[in-house]
Amino acid sequence: MKIAEILLKTQALKVNCDEKFIFASGIESPIYCDNRTLISFVMEREIIVERFIERIKSLDFKFDAICATATAGIPWGSFIAQELKLPLLYVRSGEKSHGLKKLIEGNTQNIKSVIVIEDLISTGKSSIDVCNTLKSQDINPKSVLSIFDYGLKRSKENFSSINQPYQSLTGLDELCKYALESNLLTQKDTDIILEWKNSINS
Repeated sequence: MKIAEILLKTQALKVNCDEKFIFASGIESPIYCDNRTLISFVMEREIIVERFIERIKSLDFKFDAICATATAGIPWGSFIAQELKLPLLYVRSGEKSHGLKKLIEGNTQNIKSVIVIEDLISTGKSSIDVCNTLKSQDINPKSVLSIFDYGLKRSKENFSSINQPYQSLTGLDELCKYALESNLLTQKDTDIILEWKNSINS
């Protein structure tokens, strides 16, 4: 519950049941998670990094580097790579039009497998694009880890379509449960949010 608490108390989690937020995918939602807010909160940031590292250490495979998604995953990937004393890569959302025109930034020599760090997952499209870019360079994205997952059926289907493991530190159901128990959201707002999720998943 700690990550859900952080998202709510730092106001990284926005709720507006009257005027919907629009995701990059075009989905309209009464809830929006802006994890970029979190990088300004030092103690909360440390807790999130600790939870990421705990999750990574629980994985039963080896990997060579941390790879962040651009741009929101880069701060988290940087914090984690520094703590674990590992190389850091990041994947651009599009190829540069100048210079070396690279999609993957960092030294990829001797990097065969990575953990991908993402800030959140809605449809999973941006994470999957990163994974496909890595695979095109013979780098195996062993797992995608994110702070928050909206829990949409579409993301599960998208990750399943490329056999890509993924997991998150917290998700929408856990967040709504904590928010209701802590009186940070009303029963009405919680019902609207969960009804929205069910309608998207139906």
